[in-house]
Amino acid sequence: MSRPVSKIGEFSLINAIAKQIKTGASVLRGIGDDCAVLRYKAGKHLLFTTDMIIEGVHFKTAKADPIAIGHKALAVNISDIASCGGVPKWAVVALGLPPAVKGSFVRGIYKGICRLAGQFNIDIVGGDMNRCPKITISIALLGEVASDELVTRGGARDGDLLVLTGPLSARPDHLCFLPKIRESRFIVKNLMPTAMIDVSDGLLSDLAHILKMSGKKAVLYEKSIPLAGRVGYVDRVLKTGEQFQLMFTMPRRKARHCPDNFFIIGHIAKGKPSITIIGSSGRRRRLSPGGYAHF
Repeated sequence: MSRPVSKIGEFSLINAIAKQIKTGASVLRGIGDDCAVLRYKAGKHLLFTTDMIIEGVHFKTAKADPIAIGHKALAVNISDIASCGGVPKWAVVALGLPPAVKGSFVRGIYKGICRLAGQFNIDIVGGDMNRCPKITISIALLGEVASDELVTRGGARDGDLLVLTGPLSARPDHLCFLPKIRESRFIVKNLMPTAMIDVSDGLLSDLAHILKMSGKKAVLYEKSIPLAGRVGYVDRVLKTGEQFQLMFTMPRRKARHCPDNFFIIGHIAKGKPSITIIGSSGRRRRLSPGGYAHF
């Protein structure tokens, strides 16, 4: 681990850190999923997540409205709660600011945060503020989930269908997207999901997490993958991040209960984690699980 993080890679670094972490009996799930799952009260668990967005990496101040930046900062966290089948409840906001940033810009960021928080009945209950070379927003979000509605990345089973809640785009709206809480609630109430994740790093990258944690392989149907607009080469779109659709697995018998705006894009099979796609001609080919990575 003496190598620079650019050589180690994001997920290898996370795995190494996870091996150092010890948790108590109150932690049902820790590092490795979209949310930590904590013991709470009879019939319910707490979900705990955090995400950071950084100027120049996740947004550009010259092109983005501060309200949209604030919206995104909270939305990416809400999306994690959605992927576990929960409901977001309480948030704290940590903000790093260069001294030259105008107060009106900061107020705009908080306007975006508060506007989305109101839409999802989230209480902003605290935070922190510090000097920083670039605008950095880190939000920690708590949510609730019924213990029998919790969905994690692991749990996909042989024969399960693989489903998306909406189309993929070569240029997704990464600033003003609406987290899929409504869709998540429908999924856990009606479709018996066995695994779920939000497509933040790219469909192939995020599907690989489900397959690794479930110990399964996946087969995609190229003709069934929904694409928005003129997207060109499908492999590129499958690796495009910040889509923020939910991707989940469910029993085949539940297919007739899927809404028309959900798309069955493949199935889960027995085997070592891998991804195969069946093209329009029927030819099968293996896909590498590429996508966005910070390092």
